[in-house]
Amino acid sequence: MPRTLIPYSTLLETGEQVRVREVTPADRSLLLTGFAQLSDRSRYLRFLAAHPSLSEAELDALTATGNSSHATIGAERQGADAIEPLGIARYIRLRPEDNIAEIALTIVDHAQGLGLGSILLGTLIRHAVANGIREFVALVHAENTAMRALLRRLGAHEGLPDYGQIEIRVPIGPPGSKEAAALAGSLADAYQRAVMG
Repeated sequence: MPRTLIPYSTLLETGEQVRVREVTPADRSLLLTGFAQLSDRSRYLRFLAAHPSLSEAELDALTATGNSSHATIGAERQGADAIEPLGIARYIRLRPEDNIAEIALTIVDHAQGLGLGSILLGTLIRHAVANGIREFVALVHAENTAMRALLRRLGAHEGLPDYGQIEIRVPIGPPGSKEAAALAGSLADAYQRAVMG
């Protein structure tokens, strides 16, 4: 039975409150709204190519629940009239028998640089560890310096650039492990706040 995230609220570096929770099938429209807030450059850095829209298959994959092999964690601002999607982080186990998962992180343009990537990644680590993952791997565009810097804070090992892409590997671990002890700042705070049910 997969472990799931209990939703929680936290603060961005601006002091604004955001809610962090797992993405569900009911969130398709929020994903589309968030995707529409990405610049062409952000889409290119995230998808490693031009990506004008999310396909139905991508929406299905991002909103699938109930499986310890993958999860999508979202952050949102809850206003009086609507929920505003700010970003998502997801992992997908590479093979059923592996403890390695591919990750991706996407933050809407106006919420970049506010610590949300650290919040989502710290939460994603806690979720993945609770479901048996011990290493993250990411294929990152060489020009995506923000993502590369965030992963380096976790002790990432970068491969050599290949056609403008870099494979990055990050060891992760449960509370009390040397990997968990290496977390600092908002990454550590999110890791500690994320409670699994």
